This record gives sequence, structure tokens and C-alpha cells, in this order.
Amino acid sequence: MSRRAVHLLQLIAMGWLCMALTACANSAPPVPVDTTGTNRETTSSLSDFSADDAAMNCSAITAEMKANADKIETDNAAIRSNRKNNEIAGYLGGLLILPYAATESNSAEKEDIKLLQSRQDVLRKLLAFKKCPA
Repeated sequence: MSRRAVHLLQLIAMGWLCMALTACANSAPPVPVDTTGTNRETTSSLSDFSADDAAMNCSAITAEMKANADKIETDNAAIRSNRKNNEIAGYLGGLLILPYAATESNSAEKEDIKLLQSRQDVLRKLLAFKKCPA
């Protein structure tokens, strides 16, 4: 192999390495303030919740939490169903760039899960604030 070909392969390898490293560069979201743990430093007050949330009773909170958990499971199932195809496309993508176009990112499901988990956090705090049975 010529010197020029080796140099070209090295540049391609460095490019792939840089892309792989930048793909993992997302930072984690900040941890919310603990208001429900046994060693919490702050406590919740009614003003921490919206008027609609504050008006909810224990059974309504529990029902919404169950509905959210069911929706999260449905979204996770959709993500799992695409995992095998995405893995195959990822393996082939190491050789060719074209298979990456065949991957399903499930962006809508992931965003939905993120919003539902945030809502679940609010409902857990409300559940603890109202001293509802778990």
C-alpha cells in the first residue's frame, strides 16, 4: 500500500473517531431538588404546585401516575422494537455511511418519555406532600 493511501486511511479513521466521540458528548440533566426523601434538606409547599395539581385528590394523582407509567411502557416498547434494526444499521454504518439513514431514532417517543417522567416527578412530590398512601 502506498504512503498516500495509508495517510488517507489514517485521516478517515481519525474522522470516524472524532464523530464517535462527539456523539457521546451529551451532558446529564441537573438533578432535581429532593423534597420527599428521608434526609431531604427542603420540603414542598402547596405553592410548588399548579392550581390544577393542588386540587387533585390522592386517587386522581395515582390514576394519572398509572396512565403515565403505561404510556412510558408503550413508548419504551416502540423503542425496543426498533433496536435490532438500528443495531444492524449501526454495524453496517461502520463500513458505509448509507445504513445510518435506515435507523429509527424514536425521537417522538423519547421526548414523550422525558415529559412524562418530569410529570411523574411532580406527581410523586404531590403524593408525598398530600401524604397519600403509596
